Amino acid sequence: MAESGKNDGIMIPLPSEGECVTLLGTGNEVKGYINSRRPRNFKGGIFMIIFQDGLEWLSEQNLKGMEMKVLLRIMSQLDFDNYWYVEQKYLAEKMGIDQSNLSKAIKKLVNLGILYKDTREGKKAYRLNPNIAHKGGKNYKKTLADYKDYQKAIRGEPVETAIVTG
Repeated sequence: MAESGKNDGIMIPLPSEGECVTLLGTGNEVKGYINSRRPRNFKGGIFMIIFQDGLEWLSEQNLKGMEMKVLLRIMSQLDFDNYWYVEQKYLAEKMGIDQSNLSKAIKKLVNLGILYKDTREGKKAYRLNPNIAHKGGKNYKKTLADYKDYQKAIRGEPVETAIVTG
């Protein structure tokens, strides 16, 4: 606004339908907009949070090229709460590698604690250690609790299943 109180000619484009939620005032005047789209990275894909301490720990695991390549591909395909369901045969074909080499790389990732075996809704899955990264907005505490229960189970300690909120 100019000092005279008149519009100074600045035009702000309206968002397209479906891009946002419009906040209306008491007289139905537009007060603002809230982005309602899922957050995406600079290339348009869905993102995940990677922890610097997790990266430091990973760098100390002496992963070979193929193991790191497999880990990065798995991370790129994670479902929410760090689940990975892709069949090994499909991934091996997609990566252009022998399935036995893929299986060896996954086995090493499991042995190092980078991945662990789990199930969800009756489906076999692997999960990424949530101390490295997490995909999903609301369930990090639950994912971390699941991982701690997994660690207790493999040590033979009793596991208490608890619902973690917030």
